[in-house]
Amino acid sequence: MKRFTIHVCWLAVAGATIAVAVGASVAQSRAPEGLGAQVEAGAVVAGGDNADGTVGALSSVKRWGRVGDITAYSVATTSCNVGDVPLSWVSNTSMHPVIAQNIFRLKDGRFEQIGMSWVKHAVCAVQMDGLCGPCEPTGPSCEDTLGVGCADPYSANFNGSQSNLGPRYLVNPVTGDIEYPWDAPAPEATIGRRVQVRDADIDPDVNAGAQYFVEGHYVWYEDAQAGNQANNAAYRAAIVLLTGPDEFTIVTAESTVQGTPAIMAWQATEPDVQVETVDVAGDGGFILAYKVTDNGDGTWHYEYALHNSYSQRAARAFTIEVPPGVNVSNVGFRDVDPHSGSPYSSADWASLSGDCELVWSTDEYAVDQFANALRWGMLNNFRFDADAPPSPSVATIGLFLPGSPVSVDVDVLAPGAGGGGGVVTIVDSYPPHGAIDARQPSDPDGGNPAGWDAFDLVFSADVGCISADDFLVTHTGDDDPPTVAAIAVDGPNVIVSLSERIALVEWTTLTHVPSGSEVRIAALPSDVNGDTQASANDVLVLIDALNGAIDPLAEYQTDIDRSGLTNPSDVLRVIDLLNGAGVYEEFLGLSLPD
Repeated sequence: MKRFTIHVCWLAVAGATIAVAVGASVAQSRAPEGLGAQVEAGAVVAGGDNADGTVGALSSVKRWGRVGDITAYSVATTSCNVGDVPLSWVSNTSMHPVIAQNIFRLKDGRFEQIGMSWVKHAVCAVQMDGLCGPCEPTGPSCEDTLGVGCADPYSANFNGSQSNLGPRYLVNPVTGDIEYPWDAPAPEATIGRRVQVRDADIDPDVNAGAQYFVEGHYVWYEDAQAGNQANNAAYRAAIVLLTGPDEFTIVTAESTVQGTPAIMAWQATEPDVQVETVDVAGDGGFILAYKVTDNGDGTWHYEYALHNSYSQRAARAFTIEVPPGVNVSNVGFRDVDPHSGSPYSSADWASLSGDCELVWSTDEYAVDQFANALRWGMLNNFRFDADAPPSPSVATIGLFLPGSPVSVDVDVLAPGAGGGGGVVTIVDSYPPHGAIDARQPSDPDGGNPAGWDAFDLVFSADVGCISADDFLVTHTGDDDPPTVAAIAVDGPNVIVSLSERIALVEWTTLTHVPSGSEVRIAALPSDVNGDTQASANDVLVLIDALNGAIDPLAEYQTDIDRSGLTNPSDVLRVIDLLNGAGVYEEFLGLSLPD
């Protein structure tokens, strides 16, 4: 295939105003390319109380070279102190910020992370004015603190300096703790520790229509201690140019979106994308973005992107509920691989389609502490097709590091009931629909309630999975109905056990919510023939049962005292009830509900 070479000329744009004079060597190494074009990028993100840092500008991207099918890049970043106290910036200690750089791609409705760097360790803070608001410098040059309202720029060249790039895994984004000094394997020439992107993910010839975004993400100790981590990242659109044979150059476009992680670019570009923020108690948080697309052939495509904003506990599993009868296909996963000697595994998460759910997961911490968990500043993709349209559901994020909670739920759209496999319905039951239980407890004077306490259901097909949440118990009385206490499943057969026996002289209805099918039963002591009334006719039925004229258990509830047999004592019990001598003498009629 013929390739065309585009020659790019770089033009340095002046316009950054430094609060005080800076030495030439520092200014040259620290000033971001094209910063002047960023000053008008928009309102600075509002800061919180106390310590609060954010990213104010992403100025340019440097291409370092290519090894094999991987090209290395770095991103120029400028941070802002939007809080009300100076931020520490002490080089060669743990009291300085670190900078993670990432690259993302939006292609064919799928938002993916295609590159990540190690973290750049900051050295000192230039007190730059103009980008973050009025600067209150803490000194005349490159200081150990960044003043309120001041900015500190790092060029793409400086952010790609391999000697100052350390492991992400030594940074806790929740507490802001940074292990320093750090030790790591020597970086590979050209691409080591920098943002690494594979040719297949960025080559314009195979990524027609793709959009790209670069991101800078800072972690400060004081900022984290103040709980202001949510605005620690910013993103900017970028363009990929072919500037030589297999030479892919990235140039920034549009303007920096301050204080906002790159995953939000998906919704900004495609407004039908849904976004949910997920907080983890005692930890940090995630952002889940997703989109459902009608394929036009009776199936829908479900696309989810989970970004670890600043959770130290990380994620090890992602679960989507799938109702019975829904067929799932084209299950996929994508992550970004660790590199440059990181101890973490790069094995893809395994997917498993089981009863009621579709699960992607890596090993638990107890099995492998170096498993491929979704750690801070990283994004994983999960996708599949299903023959059911979207409906409100719940996704579950399983957490990696031990602690409580072990998982967090998030509201999403996921496949609803009504897939190509059909919705299973109740086709038979014991007790049958409309049945009335005429029996009493074996110890009626003990106060035990009469009536059934379980439903044996037969569905139209194997249910695959079912839970108590799939059933609703209602009745015609004013008091609270029983609840579902337990579920037992065997193919199409399901036993639903209730928390208590159904109430007397009330119709109790068990509804299978997904299908709307139901079973309605009642309990009326002495109504042996099931005509909803207690009368002399019930005595006649008992006598027929004793004389062998009818099967006592086929159609009627003739074992009134629940002794296990139909005998003369059952006749006497019904006569007592009709004469008002029994404990249930007030229950002589039951009206059928509408």
